[in-house]
Amino acid sequence: MEITDDLICTIMAAISEDYLKNLADEVAKGKRQSCREGIFIGSTAPFGYKLLKPGFPGNEDGKHRKLIPDAKEAPALIKCFEMYASGGYSFQDLADYLNEAGFVPRRNKKWKNAFTKETIRTMMDNPIYVGILIYRNDNSEKGYEEFLADHDPLIDPVLFRDVAEIRKSRTVSHDHNKADGVSLKSNYLVQNLICCSACGRRLRVHSGKKTFRYKDYSEERGLVCEFSGEYVDAQILDSFARNFIGTIVFPRSWIEAIENKTEGQDFISEIQTKIKTIQERMKRRTNAYTVSGAYSFEEFQKEHNADMAELEELKAKLPKSSDVLKTQITITTSLIDLFKNATAGEQYDIVHYLFRNLYFDFQKFRLSAFEPHPEFDFLFSTFAEKNGWTKDGSRYLLPEGRENE
Repeated sequence: MEITDDLICTIMAAISEDYLKNLADEVAKGKRQSCREGIFIGSTAPFGYKLLKPGFPGNEDGKHRKLIPDAKEAPALIKCFEMYASGGYSFQDLADYLNEAGFVPRRNKKWKNAFTKETIRTMMDNPIYVGILIYRNDNSEKGYEEFLADHDPLIDPVLFRDVAEIRKSRTVSHDHNKADGVSLKSNYLVQNLICCSACGRRLRVHSGKKTFRYKDYSEERGLVCEFSGEYVDAQILDSFARNFIGTIVFPRSWIEAIENKTEGQDFISEIQTKIKTIQERMKRRTNAYTVSGAYSFEEFQKEHNADMAELEELKAKLPKSSDVLKTQITITTSLIDLFKNATAGEQYDIVHYLFRNLYFDFQKFRLSAFEPHPEFDFLFSTFAEKNGWTKDGSRYLLPEGRENE
């Protein structure tokens, strides 16, 4: 038989395929055996741990890499589990806490990614924190196998279980709410809107069996506020918000007022000047970063993002044509008129459509200010005097008494 080049290539390919399959099987066996011995086989330590090579301090006599608690991250991780188990925090709250504390997630660390609710969800699901290693095995009944790890667990199994039960209850509640048309909107009209007027941070919802509250969690988040730990009954605060919306007045002469305001060149020029100033500042910063290296990447990105956000707000405040504004205010007045007789869900949607923030004064126990979405700022500023509001930056201060009647 003549041995051709094609035949040789076919034989070599078959040998290579068989060799690679056997190699893959042997590698899989080795990984599974390592897991059986409690050895962490990942390339990157999960958040809260650091990975030590054999011979390094803390793993001097070890034959394998070992996970040990990270002195800074481990306490933060434990606190996240405790916060969630309290029932007063969401995954997004925990992500905010870690981001504000300066932590970054493991993956793509060089890009300085921030924690998100998805990364927190993955973290809360990871049994490695209770000392269990997961090895994927498609041939097993569950599709994976569990092995006891040789590293110290960071989370108590009871706490891990409590977190899982909280998640389950929220999932069941969410499914139930979708089925019967009821949701948290019924109990928390201004959730994700209401802020402490002293520190400016959002109040978090705090639910009990029969209690619904908004609470300042600054201290638990490692921040300072003189009203940290204070709370207000959700029913009372929501009634303040409803009464405030009921006091909003758009005069019958609003068309004339809008036309007069859009003709105010001083108002337009002021915004355009601010926009130009920011754009020039951004250009100078870019040159300083790229040419002289006066900024680190983190400093440049932080200031650049802040300027971009300010630019977007200013551009949103530029008055549109009077016809567009007339349409917008017609919609807004219709929503306010409908608000009183709307369902709880509809009221929730209307409030969140119009406003970015509402502010509660714990000392005077009143709704003290509001901040509309930028696209509505022009409309609210037009009628501020008529409603007795005082403009303070992006906030509108409410007159005492009217909103809480």
